[in-house]
Amino acid sequence: MTEQAVRRGSLAGLSLGYVLIALAVAILMGWWLGDWWYFLFVLMLEVGAYIMLLGAWTGRGGTKEGRSNFVFMLLWGGILMVLGAELIVNDLYPDNGVFLVVIFIVFIAIIALFAWTLGRKK
Repeated sequence: MTEQAVRRGSLAGLSLGYVLIALAVAILMGWWLGDWWYFLFVLMLEVGAYIMLLGAWTGRGGTKEGRSNFVFMLLWGGILMVLGAELIVNDLYPDNGVFLVVIFIVFIAIIALFAWTLGRKK
């Protein structure tokens, strides 16, 4: 087996373990708060944060492919995390949809600028 295959296998096990723990925590939060929508919101928040951290951890290489994977994981993990957080905030403080849309657009703009900066690196 190559080193890359071993690394992928260990990351798959780590990811499975984290997602199962995040699932258990999300179930407990939904049960504790008495609103099962929070199960989905908390799960989105936890898994999004993990994807962003995993991207930062695995995208350390200076190669173009490593930077591309980092930006991809940063984008989708961040979207998942921001949506989860916004859904929780919207449930706690309703009728602030415009503010939440603006936050989402600013987040996407920051990720786009970050990706552009990384793309210029040679």
